[in-house]
Amino acid sequence: MTARGPYQGMLQILRFNWRFYAGTAASLIAALFLAAHLSSPWNVLLPAATLPALFWTCSSLAVSHYIYDRSTLYDLRWLAKSFSQLPARWINIHAGLDEISPLLSALFPSTQGRVLDIYDPDEMTEPSIAEVRRISNSKSEPASWAALPLPGGTFDAAILMFAAHELRNSASRVQFFREVARVLRKRRRDRSDRARP
Repeated sequence: MTARGPYQGMLQILRFNWRFYAGTAASLIAALFLAAHLSSPWNVLLPAATLPALFWTCSSLAVSHYIYDRSTLYDLRWLAKSFSQLPARWINIHAGLDEISPLLSALFPSTQGRVLDIYDPDEMTEPSIAEVRRISNSKSEPASWAALPLPGGTFDAAILMFAAHELRNSASRVQFFREVARVLRKRRRDRSDRARP
């Protein structure tokens, strides 16, 4: 898999939400242009009023850069450490942008993985995910989030990186997590587990 660029995550956020950022930039420019033609005190107050929007826009991109580009999020070694034993079978569920399936295959060699795309335009109505769908080329197996096409109790792990939050309706999220729970194997507790408080 190609290494991620140093600003790839932040640039993706900018690209997926370009309408919002473009609208904000246009509003800021218009406010500054208007302020240049106003008399005091409006020529000062109007630019000052744009500062919260400018701060929010810049800080959202800075936080995106930290999370997606500077943290160990895409390293995934933190994920391997969270398992008491490596999963023999796993599913990766996404909503149109899958950047981790190759990483999971490398992280869990000699295991069986399956990748599902649960995008639902009726449930996932954010403009950003519509933009993701427009520019991405998902070759994953399409699936319904409400009824995953998987038999019950057959997977050791389900990875939902940036997928579950796309279901904005709480009842839909509950149903989705029920489906995820249904397809996961019940973990048998050993004696050391039972001894723990």
